[in-house]
Amino acid sequence: MLSSRKGSSPSIGAEEDNAKPPAGIEEPDFSKPKEVLLESLLPSDKHKFNAAEYRRKENDMALISAHSRLLKLRADLKKCQQKVDGAQKAYDKARNVAQENAEQDADDLLLEPTPWNNYCKQLKVYFDREGHSNFKRTITDDDVEGMSEAEAKEIRTLSWWTCRQRKFKRRGELEQHRISLLDRLKFNWDPHSGPGPEKWLKNYSLLKEFKQKHGHANVPAKYAENNLGSWLKTQVTQYRNAQEGKLP
Repeated sequence: MLSSRKGSSPSIGAEEDNAKPPAGIEEPDFSKPKEVLLESLLPSDKHKFNAAEYRRKENDMALISAHSRLLKLRADLKKCQQKVDGAQKAYDKARNVAQENAEQDADDLLLEPTPWNNYCKQLKVYFDREGHSNFKRTITDDDVEGMSEAEAKEIRTLSWWTCRQRKFKRRGELEQHRISLLDRLKFNWDPHSGPGPEKWLKNYSLLKEFKQKHGHANVPAKYAENNLGSWLKTQVTQYRNAQEGKLP
């Protein structure tokens, strides 16, 4: 441990300061002031010593100060960690209560006449009819090919709205009771196909037929018979994005 007294040497080995030299060996009178003893040194040695002594004092003071600050910060960190642990427990408790209440109150909160509730009810109608609530982020003309104007509008509207709900949930901005309502509709928070599983399976069957006919699955982007090329391109893109950890 370093001494904090200015001008003093470290305490390491201090027990040897009072040791007596062997008999017959004469030593200087160390009872004289330090300044007087230094005068016995050559000027060049005195200069070297003074420079080294200055650095030693500066280093001692820096180490003592840094060590003191480190100990204080460690103590502060321990106190902060205790506060964080307490806050985490309080948050977990509040979250569990909120989830229980959200599940219990979801239907009653859905009674309020709001745009969100209106879209949620539309999605439930679609879910009850089609058996799913999965939509792509962007609906193309090919996705709604053969549908009536009302059906196409429904698909595009619900696709737009469900995409927003995923975004809000990622940001932590979607209330728990709304998450519960969507979960009841088997809502896919990480979609990779749409507007529904039936259409995906239909295209997959077409792809298998294409391979059997041509011996490969390299469908041209602008395949003349159907939209299989553009569908396959979308599947490849979504697969690569998933491999890279990109959000849909």
